[in-house]
This record gives sequence, structure tokens and C-alpha cells, in this order.
Amino acid sequence: MKRLTIVAIALGLAACGGEGTTIPQIVTPPSPSSNPLPPVNPPVVVNPTPVVNPPSVIDPPSVVNPPSVVNPPPVVNPPSVVNPPSIVNPPLVVTPPPVSIPTISPPPSVFQDADPELGASLYATQCEECHGKTGKGVGAIKGIAGLPWTHREMADFITIAMPFGTGLQSGKAYEPTDCIGDCAEQVAAYVLSGFPGESGAVEVQANFDGCNEPEGAPAGRALRQLTRHEYQNTIEDIFDVEISLTTNFPPESRIHGFTNNADSNFVTLLHLDNFYAAASKVAVTISDQNNFRQSVWDNGLGCGSNTQCIDRYLDVFGTRIFRRPLTNDEKASYLTFFQEGITDFNHSDNFRQAILQGTVALLMSPNFLYRSEMGTAQGDAYKLNQWEIATLLAYTYTGSGPDDTLLDKARNNQLATKAQLKQEAERLLETDRGRDQMAHFAAEWWDADAEVIGSKNNELYPDYRPSTTLSMVGELKNFFLEVAFDSSGSFEELFLADFTMLNDELSRYYGFGGQNGVDFHRVPTDQRGGMLTLGAIMAANASTEETSPVKRGIFVREQILCDELPPIPRDVNIAAPDLDPNKPIRERFTVHSANPVCWNCHQFIDDIGFSLENFDAAGRHRDNENGLDIVTTGLVQAIDEADDNRNIQDRHDLAQILANADSTKACMTRQYYRYVGGYSESNADNCAINNLNKIFSDSGFNLKSLFVGITQLDSFVLRQ
Repeated sequence: MKRLTIVAIALGLAACGGEGTTIPQIVTPPSPSSNPLPPVNPPVVVNPTPVVNPPSVIDPPSVVNPPSVVNPPPVVNPPSVVNPPSIVNPPLVVTPPPVSIPTISPPPSVFQDADPELGASLYATQCEECHGKTGKGVGAIKGIAGLPWTHREMADFITIAMPFGTGLQSGKAYEPTDCIGDCAEQVAAYVLSGFPGESGAVEVQANFDGCNEPEGAPAGRALRQLTRHEYQNTIEDIFDVEISLTTNFPPESRIHGFTNNADSNFVTLLHLDNFYAAASKVAVTISDQNNFRQSVWDNGLGCGSNTQCIDRYLDVFGTRIFRRPLTNDEKASYLTFFQEGITDFNHSDNFRQAILQGTVALLMSPNFLYRSEMGTAQGDAYKLNQWEIATLLAYTYTGSGPDDTLLDKARNNQLATKAQLKQEAERLLETDRGRDQMAHFAAEWWDADAEVIGSKNNELYPDYRPSTTLSMVGELKNFFLEVAFDSSGSFEELFLADFTMLNDELSRYYGFGGQNGVDFHRVPTDQRGGMLTLGAIMAANASTEETSPVKRGIFVREQILCDELPPIPRDVNIAAPDLDPNKPIRERFTVHSANPVCWNCHQFIDDIGFSLENFDAAGRHRDNENGLDIVTTGLVQAIDEADDNRNIQDRHDLAQILANADSTKACMTRQYYRYVGGYSESNADNCAINNLNKIFSDSGFNLKSLFVGITQLDSFVLRQ
């Protein structure tokens, strides 16, 4: 059973004193005012094929007279599964696709006028705060999901008896007369139809026994836009260059801390401007005379003429850029474009000019900007082809495109079995990129990278600098890698480690004395140790001025336990306590326990946060708060079950609880599953997640076994 349906326990987080796969339409970016490329008219770069086996055919562009100013290559929409959102101009606002709630189709003899949207709205206002978002019940109140009632029986019961009593969150007095007539009919239909539209309300269970049912294909077919992290890595690895490209790219949306959610990342005009600027910068860099032979010619492009060289360039670099071979028609199209506008093309000096203008077109193609997971129809599902599997493995384990080994295996159909997938996953994990990618996962899972941490009040924390933030993120990443790859490899050590990883700057900042240079070293300590005390996590879950037990408690509940906390109630507005150096923060937050509306939720949050009060808002350890005693004792509620409540003395007790709880282990599985899949799971994913739980459990909760184990799921290569 789910340890707790907190989703509707309370709606009062920040308001009660806390702090607060469709591919989008791509439009042609405006012409830049200055352009390093020669004056040509670039080709229309067309849609990536929904199924890349065999690839679609691209019509070659027509040759026209070159204009005086070079336009960036027009980019057209990649194929969509559903209608793409439109980009509104002005302003540059992307409207996400509307959420459609499935229609209810009851038998004609039962109720023929069900309106699921109306039913959902009425249920939310009349029933949800006591019975939960999906009817699982809240606290001592029993659930109503799955009752073997007819529509007539439930509608009559609601009319006579429901709603009734005092709301758990709002304190509102409900009366049965609040929902009669059509209200009762609609709510009954909504409940008995299984709460349609609430696929995001996932029943989280710590199940390590696996699943007896087929996993199916819970993930939808998708074209996944490259994140900034993936774009940067991919360019560096394709061309063997070190060049900063993504600084001005718009930041991605964060879902559960992750930036790679395919459903939440949309392309705007600002994206296109930056894509074009980056592509131009790459083209200029690789065709620069000083770098040219090393970055292009020496990478296997020996040839006898410019035409042969371009053909070879498309074979080698075109395949790396598209993550699959170009079709003959695509090659002919690009070959024509590479030569377009260049007089006496075969003159040796003109090869660089051709590379300059052609590379931009390749890098502006949706075949580069999106990762294809469309697959080929196979029964009721779509199975990823070999090139798509190579791409999925590469971005899962390196955050970059497929290397030559993966591409060769895809070409030879050697990514067809689970054993072959496991072998490649293990190989990629041992690369430098593989370690970096797992560190990147940790920073996003723990929602504590440099963008999240931000800055601190310099008057209160004069020693805190921007470089301190970067060092803290380095500590977090190196700590995770030390545990996963170089120490025990166990899940428990993430919480119970008796060391941290410090460089010279952070060692001095924490008061440990100096270390050797900028590299991170393992430093034994009983003051810190374990992920809960990492400076990045403590600083990210605090304000610029002081700690926040609410943020820290929410962090543990959402990121470590996978509890879905409810939204803020609209009618509750209690301001956060003011700064007061004469009162410890725990005393100033007594409003949460004094106000029953707030306490309904904060009882699960605040004591977790109070146990971490020995670390200030800037991540340093402290023995007191402005000379006042710090009280870290408390009650941690609903860990593995709703009635699983445990007293703690400090953060050491909390770490022990989290290290050994089934809920935290199952949550890590879920978080990794979200990260690899790039989407928010629904109940349809539970079977696959339970099987991954079993793989994790059978390994003794070894972290690398979890990382590799996801390739052993049937659903890893299937899409719906």
C-alpha cells in the first residue's frame, strides 16, 4: 500500500509560512544583422522521419541566385503525435496543448449525461480534500475508489449523506445539501469511471516483487528536444572541439527537478535565434584554417576532390549529426547545397567555404535538434529501430550522441538483445562522459544545481561567492560518483557516508583547512557526511537570508520519498514569519502547529526541516542560531506506511530512517525512471517500475545495477 496519500492531506504549504509528446512547431528565425557565412540561399531542412527505418526522402533544394544577406536555414516542424502548440507573436508565449479529459461512456441504462470535466470540478470542490484526488482516502477517512456500487446507488448516497463534516484542509463545514441533483449524478459518474484525467495522480508503492503482468509500452512515441546539456555535449563530441554554445539558450522547464521532460519543453523564436547562432559558431570554428585539418580533414576525410570530400563529410559527420546515415536523396540534396553559390567549387580553397555553409544547415535540421523515439509498428506497440536504440543508450548513459562504436553496432543490428543493451550500458558508464552523466542525474534528482541554488545575501554571508556555488555543485556530483563508482556502490551510503568531497575553496569555506587545488578529494568527517548535509542541497533549500525548514522538508518529501504534495489552498493566506534575531526559526514557525489548517500538511514537513537546522542558508555547519540553541528533535511521520511515525533526535536519525526505508529506495527507482524516460509517469508505468524495483532489490540496492538495469525492461525499447 502507498504509505500515505498526502496529495490531499493539506493545501497549505507556502501560504502557511513556507516559501514558495508533442513536438512544438518550429518557425523560421529572422535573418541576423551580421553573418559569418558566405552569401547563399540555404535549403529547406525538412521533417525528421517518424520512423527512421528506412528514413524518409528529402527533396533536394533548388538552386537560386545568392542574396546579399544569408538567411538561416528554414526549419520545419518535426512530425507530431498530437497537434503542436502554436507560438504566439507578440509576445513570444507558447501555448501548451489543451488537456483533454477522456469521455465517460456509461451504459445507456445508467447515466447518459456524464460530463467528465464538470464531474472533476464538482469532485474537486466537494470531495477531494477528504477523499483524495483519486479517491484513495485521506488520513482516517476511507477511500471511495473501486467501490462496487452502481451509479444509482452512489448518486443516491451522495444526495443523502455527502459531503458531510469539516474539511481537513480548509476547515469548511460541508452539508449534504451542497451536492444534490445533477451534482450528485456527475460526481458519481466521475468516481465510478475511475477519475478520468487524473493520470498524473500516481499510486506510489514500494513493490520489490516485480510484476506478473506484461509491462506493455507505457511511454508514448516522441521526438525529444535536446536539452542545453545534451546539445553542448553532442557538439563537443561530434567535432572534437571545446566551445561554449548554450549560455544564452532559454532554460528548460523543470519537472520533478529534471530538465529533459519532452512534454514541457517547447521551441520559441528565441530558441531558433540561439540555435542558428550556435550552429554558425560551430561552422566557423571547425572551418577555421588553424583548426581545419585536425577537426575535419584528419577525421577520416581523405579524398581526391572537393565533391568526394563533401560526400565523405556527409557520410562521417552527417551520420554523427543525424544519429543515423543520410539517405541517398538526403545526401544528394545536401551535396547540392554545400556547393551552392560557390564559383569553381573544385578549387581547393573552396572546400572550407562549403563546409562553413553546409554545416549550419545540418545543425539546424530537426534531425539533429530532436532525438527520435518513434519506432516501427510491431503489434500493438512501436519498437525503436537500431539507430533510435543507439541514440537512447547514448543520451541515457553519456548525455551525448552515439559514439562510433554504438553507430557501428546499430549498423550491424547488434543492439537487438537485452544482453547486448546491458553490455553497451556497462561500457558507456565507465567512460568519462558516463560518470559525468550520472553526476548530472544526481544534481537534477536532488534539484540542486547552480541555477537552483542562486545567490545569498552578501551582508549576512560575506564569504559566499559565485565560485562557492560551483564548488558546492562539484561536491555534490563528486560525492555521488564516489559512492556509486569508487566506494561501496550502495544506496544506503548515499545517506550514511562518513565523508564528503572537497576542493581547496570549499574546504576552507567549511572550516576544514586547505586541500590540494581545484580537484575534489575524499575528506572523512562526522560533522557532515551523507547527501542530506551537502552544501548544495542545504543552500538550494533556503532563502537568500535564512534557512527554510519548510523547503527542506518538502525536498525530502518530494525528491527523496516521492510524495506528491498538494497545491496551496486559495483561501489561506498566512505570511511567512519575519526575520527576528532574538527568536530561533523553530519558534517563529509555531504558527504551523497553532493553525490546524496549516498543520494538516506541515506535520509531515516541518520536523524534517528542523532536524537540518545545524546547517545555515549558505550551507555551512553551525552549532547555534544567533547564539540561541537549535532544537533538532521531532516526529517524522508516514515513512513507509500512513501510520509509520518515528521520533528523531537530529539529522543522523533522519538519515538512518531514509537509508533503510523501502519508500526511499523505491523513490530512487522512480526518479531514475523519470530521468531516462523524459516524461512524468502514470499508473500505466507501475509494472515497469516494479520490475526495475526488483532489479534494484535483487542487487542489494547497488546503484550501478539500477543504472544498467533499466535496459533490461521490456518497455525500454517499446513505445505506444
